[in-house]
Amino acid sequence: MNVLIDAAIAVQRVLEEAGIGFCFIGGFAAQRHAEPRVTRDVDVAVLTGLGNEAHVIDVLLAAFPARRSDARAFAERYRVLLLSTAAGVGIDATLTALPFESDMIARSSKFEFAPGVLLQIFDFFTAHHRHRRTVQ
Repeated sequence: MNVLIDAAIAVQRVLEEAGIGFCFIGGFAAQRHAEPRVTRDVDVAVLTGLGNEAHVIDVLLAAFPARRSDARAFAERYRVLLLSTAAGVGIDATLTALPFESDMIARSSKFEFAPGVLLQIFDFFTAHHRHRRTVQ
């Protein structure tokens, strides 16, 4: 299987086992809607809320090596945890807390990204239709 898909599966497994809300964004989300996009890393929005960042950072750092020696401090300051897989695939985990981010994750859904591979991916269309209903 593709190393990017393997990386996404590993991230999903860790976050689901820890009971942490998340969804894949970036290139994976664009490809859900048939928009070909070359991507070299895994972008994931991880719901931390405010004050729960340390727990989420601990869970992810226990599972994946950091790409920076100061990964924890960087994540606490900039709300992005920079990780990688053993195969060298980058993982950019955005630590989310705002209501619209929480809503984005809540409205994500499983999508068959490859045969037999269901990934929790942000759904542009659901978010767009909800926004239109809110604005009108």
